[in-house]
Amino acid sequence: MSSQLSSNIKIVYVLLDGVGDLPHHSLNDLTPLEAAYTPCMDSLTRNGCMGQVISVGKGIAPQSDIAVFNMLGYSFKDGSYVGRGVIE
Repeated sequence: MSSQLSSNIKIVYVLLDGVGDLPHHSLNDLTPLEAAYTPCMDSLTRNGCMGQVISVGKGIAPQSDIAVFNMLGYSFKDGSYVGRGVIE
């Protein structure tokens, strides 16, 4: 594929905000995501392309709101972030 996306390519961003969790004994020591029935996500990962976005810096776990804003194209490197209320 060329470096420019064709106009007929469809892109879907799936933000798994808050999906990280610990294994739980009631789930046979699986995490909730590992135990979940996820046929649509399974199909997307099997048939699509995946990538990773490093929103604030490699190895830095951003706050949820900052990570989501970054995925939507906002950058607050200049310190202008005033909170998520302006969107909500």
